[in-house]
Amino acid sequence: MAVATGLWVKYSTERLPALSDRPGQNTYITRVSANLAAVLKVGLGDHIHCTIFRKYPKDPPPVEKMETDLGPAYAGLLPLVRTAVPEGYKVIMAH
Repeated sequence: MAVATGLWVKYSTERLPALSDRPGQNTYITRVSANLAAVLKVGLGDHIHCTIFRKYPKDPPPVEKMETDLGPAYAGLLPLVRTAVPEGYKVIMAH
């Protein structure tokens, strides 16, 4: 099983671009989204970028800092999101 997994990883045709390769990331996102219905493409690029390519901080900023960074237009959004997040999960980035 380990050999098969190693070979699959080594010869996989779908390589992820480097974290510093933003054009490569955009190409990857375009390729992934090409097979989706239009309604699912809304925000897909942002979601893929955040889940795969973003480097999250080791120590997340305090909630108050994230609320400030979101700005006054979204001041009530983070508290609303936090009420919907299951216990044991935490918000580590807001953008």
